[in-house]
Parts: sequence; C-alpha cells; structure tokens
Amino acid sequence: MWGSRRSASWPGTSAGLPRWPKSKRSRRRVTAEHAARRLAGCDVVFGCTDDNAGRLVLSRLPTYYLTPVIDMGVLLSSDNGRLTGIDGRVTVVSPGSACLVCRGRIDLARAGSEQLPRR
Repeated sequence: MWGSRRSASWPGTSAGLPRWPKSKRSRRRVTAEHAARRLAGCDVVFGCTDDNAGRLVLSRLPTYYLTPVIDMGVLLSSDNGRLTGIDGRVTVVSPGSACLVCRGRIDLARAGSEQLPRR
C-alpha cells in the first residue's frame, strides 16, 4: 500500500524513489498555433519568452486549460552604454488569479506589433 510504513517503495518505481516528472523544452515561438497547442497538455509551464505576444499566449493558459504558468523576465539597465543594473522577476499565474495583462506585465500595443508579418 502506498503511504504505508511497511511500503519500502513508491508506486511505479523499483528503486523506492519517486519518478521525476517529464519535462519538454521548446524553441518554437509560442505564438505559433502548433506550439501553443502543445502547451495545453502540460501540468505547468515555465515562460521564458522575450516578447509580449508570447507572454499574452502564456497568460491565457491558466484560464483556458487550468495550467499554472511561471513567467520569468530580466531587465538590463544601462546608462551611456554602461551596464547599471540587472533585475529579475518571477510571476506565478494560476487558475483564478490575475493574468499578466492585469498585472501590467504585458504591453498590448507591443504584443500587437510583434504579431505583424516580418519583412
């Protein structure tokens, strides 16, 4: 029985250790429909995108698919060509919580321009 003190192993394992969840990394643009659809089956999504359009897609996952999203961002600040600061941000968006737009993490005008056809 799983959870019993007599049990020496976790269910489904032979070494007595839990199996680590599978992870998948994607280098595709999350704004591409086929890439975004792959995220619907995930248990959790780590958003490491550099654009507002990608963040907009990721922000919808908790509402549409009940998939939590952990969004990360980095801001490099400079003055006269000299690096003055490196700031990081982690935002957790879970089902029922405020989206990235509501939290001011997405610029909708930039997200729209990022979706224009590239020349």
